[in-house]
Amino acid sequence: MPACIVNIARKPIEGQSFNVLNAVIGTMESHGLPGNVTMTLTTNLGSGISIIATIRWESFDAFEEFQDSFFANQSSTSRWDETASKCQSVDTNVLEVIKPVDNVPDGFIPKYMVRNIFTAKRGKRSELIDALIENRESSTGIKGTIMKPIGHYQNIRVTQVFDSLEAVRASLAEIQSPENRERTDKIIQLTDQIIRPVSRIRYLKN
Repeated sequence: MPACIVNIARKPIEGQSFNVLNAVIGTMESHGLPGNVTMTLTTNLGSGISIIATIRWESFDAFEEFQDSFFANQSSTSRWDETASKCQSVDTNVLEVIKPVDNVPDGFIPKYMVRNIFTAKRGKRSELIDALIENRESSTGIKGTIMKPIGHYQNIRVTQVFDSLEAVRASLAEIQSPENRERTDKIIQLTDQIIRPVSRIRYLKN
């Protein structure tokens, strides 16, 4: 089980989306890092497309060692800056894994990723985590990854993968169904905000 996930979210400037995407995939391939690269399919009006690299680490120490070597390598930092020059912004996030993805069927090939981002009410983060774990264990099919960002005290993230857009649609319909209303209402009562960006997976390495 990975101990942490690192997300690097880049918002390309107009006309640079695929140049940024190809550069990010090239970097992932050159390092041979386990993870994925996604491109947002749904965005908030005016927010623009995001290219998100996700890297899995078996320990926080392993990530820190990679960081140390990255900062000491001028070629690596120059490539980072070159890609960043094609972006409006670059945001990084480190998340501790609470529950990893589970119950993945043999031969499953993910095509879409949904990041459910919850902002807990003040003082309710632990209760929200418990409610999300309870909801996860009660769900059928692939069980999503539950994570907490180490730099955002009130946030929790549940990431799910799907093999089709129809499966993405059906998952939201299941969440909103009368059968799940009690669990859904409990989660809503513990949160100030929930957003659900959908992305297309463009690179994947297990």
